[in-house]
Amino acid sequence: MNRRPIAVLSTLATLCLFGLLVSAPALAADGGHGRPYAIGIGAGVVDQGNEEEPYYTVNFRFPVKRNSSSKSAYRFYLEPEVGFWDTTEPFGRDDRLEAEQSNIGINFLALARGRRIESWVGLGLGLYFEDLIIRGGGVGVVRDESETNVGGNIQVGIDINLGHSFAIFGVGRLDVVDSDFFDEQTKLYLGLRFRFGG
Repeated sequence: MNRRPIAVLSTLATLCLFGLLVSAPALAADGGHGRPYAIGIGAGVVDQGNEEEPYYTVNFRFPVKRNSSSKSAYRFYLEPEVGFWDTTEPFGRDDRLEAEQSNIGINFLALARGRRIESWVGLGLGLYFEDLIIRGGGVGVVRDESETNVGGNIQVGIDINLGHSFAIFGVGRLDVVDSDFFDEQTKLYLGLRFRFGG
């Protein structure tokens, strides 16, 4: 496995944990954006053990406890999400593996809030829908199957607020999936978040 995404994930985790544990009390003092709901759209890369491929995701974030104290340094959120990636990998002389994987799940996030910068850590569970085709050179399709697997993730992230309604976000995460082919997936992605409500 390419270790570069894991190194980036470790660095991002260190920065976010520092923000959560050290900076959160100071960030809470400036009030935050005050909008409890958010839709995020992101794109990046997934390293699934063999190649790095494009990854796309959409999520919806809402607070666990809507009427929590506005002076609290921390917030807790639930975040349903969907994601998608695909790959084509040659192996042997003329064979190749074609795979698509989409996931749907929910994440639990602990977030240190602030007016300009917010950081979070999270855990998630989900279902991973996998379509696999193995093509043999000169033979055609030798294996074609679909399966649904259970998996989980750990993630860290940061939002840079662009006013009250928009933010740019970055996420690093590791997904562990009960899959024969793609059991560990490192994902790094950026995106735009739209906040609403009040």
